[in-house]
Amino acid sequence: MVTTDAMHTQAGIAEWIRGRGGHYVLTVKGNQKTLRKTLKALPWKDVPSVSSVDTSHGRRVRRTVKAIEAPRWVDFPAAAQVVQVRRTRTTKNRKARSKSVELVYLICSLPMTDAQPEVVAAWIRGHLGDREPSPRRSETWSRARTATSCAPATAPKS
Repeated sequence: MVTTDAMHTQAGIAEWIRGRGGHYVLTVKGNQKTLRKTLKALPWKDVPSVSSVDTSHGRRVRRTVKAIEAPRWVDFPAAAQVVQVRRTRTTKNRKARSKSVELVYLICSLPMTDAQPEVVAAWIRGHLGDREPSPRRSETWSRARTATSCAPATAPKS
C-alpha cells in the first residue's frame, strides 16, 4: 500500500504502482482541480459516516469519514473507492479557542470490501501525521518510499 500527499496524485504514478502489483491511497487537493471538483460533486449527503475524536497534544480533532465506490466516470487509473475526510480541529490557549475545518478527498485502488473507509483514513493519517498541510513543507517521493512497504525504489519514468 502506497500513500502519498497531493503532490504525487498523478495518473502516471497510480498506473506505475498498480502495474507493479501495489495499491494506492492518494490525496486529492487543488493541484488536481478537475478530479477534486468531480469528487466534491459526488452525493456525499447520502453517504453514511464514521467519526472519531482524538484529544491528544492539547487539541481536539474530530475526523468524519465517508466512502463510496468510485463511479466508472471518475477518470483515474484503477480507482475503486473515494473517501471524504472532514477534520475539525479545536485548540485552546489562554486567550481564545481556535477552530479549523479541512475537507480532503482520497482516492484508493482497493475496493471497499478489502479496505473499509476508516482503515483508508488511518493509512493516510499515518502518512501525513497530525499536522496541518503546509505549502512550504511537502512530502517527497523518498518519504513515501520509506513510509510504506511496497513503494517504488525509483520514481516512475515519464
